Amino acid sequence: MVSDINELLTIVADAEKHLSSIARMKVTISLSFEPDEFYERGFAFLKPENKECNLLLDIVSMNFGVPTVLVRSKKRAHAEARWAFSVIARKHVGWTLTQIGDFLKRDHTTIVHGISSAEALMETPNEYFAIKMKKIETDFLNTKTKE
Repeated sequence: MVSDINELLTIVADAEKHLSSIARMKVTISLSFEPDEFYERGFAFLKPENKECNLLLDIVSMNFGVPTVLVRSKKRAHAEARWAFSVIARKHVGWTLTQIGDFLKRDHTTIVHGISSAEALMETPNEYFAIKMKKIETDFLNTKTKE
């Protein structure tokens, strides 16, 4: 039984690494705490009411080549994925800075910084970030309208 959140994150990250080679996989996780406590311990993104943001998180992860669990990591290499997620969640899902911060396990001021960093990066001569942002936004809106 998994009782440590960090252990669970490690297990999930390892599973995501191997998912590309596995056609179907059923994972059952037994937790030693109630669902509400589970959400409070950093897994708010699994709540059913976060369906749109989970979809967006999957699209961002796919476009940046970062497993969904790592989008929430503290490594600088994953910051741009968080920035992209924050911009689109704010613009198209209508979430507040605090809601985005809770979802990504960050303070709302970090989200403000990320959004301004993303906007600055989109204005630079290097267009790779702007192209990724446009693709993510298009994919998200297309997928959202299909549902």
